[in-house]
Amino acid sequence: MVDKAPFIESDADDTAKALFVLNKLGSNRSVDGMVQKFEVKGHFQTYPAERDASFSANCNVLLTLLHQKEVGRYHQQIYMCVRFLTRCWWNTDGPIRDKWVSNRNAAPFVFPLCQVPWNDEHEAS
Repeated sequence: MVDKAPFIESDADDTAKALFVLNKLGSNRSVDGMVQKFEVKGHFQTYPAERDASFSANCNVLLTLLHQKEVGRYHQQIYMCVRFLTRCWWNTDGPIRDKWVSNRNAAPFVFPLCQVPWNDEHEAS
C-alpha cells in the first residue's frame, strides 16, 4: 500500500499508480494487497467506507491489473472494473463526473488508456 504521510491511510488510486510505475520499471510488485484491501462488491473503493465509487480510481486499478505478468489471475477483478466503468459511461448523459478529477472532460480519457494494453497484448493470443 502507498501511504502519503503518517496517520494518512493508503488509497486504491495512489496504490494502483505506484504499483503500475514500479512494475513498469522492472520491480515486480504484487497487487494482491491492493485487491484484498480495496475490492468491494461491484468496484474498487478508493478508501475504506467510501460513499461514492470513483471512476478514475477504478481506471487506475484496471490499468494496473492489465499490466500484471500473471494477468489471468485477476480476470474476475478486471471484469468487475470493466463492468463498473462501462456502466458509469453508459448511464451518463453528459460528462462523466469524478470526485478526484476537477476537469469534467478529463475522466473519459482515462478509460481508453486501460483498453490499449488489452487490445495490443491480448488480441494476438
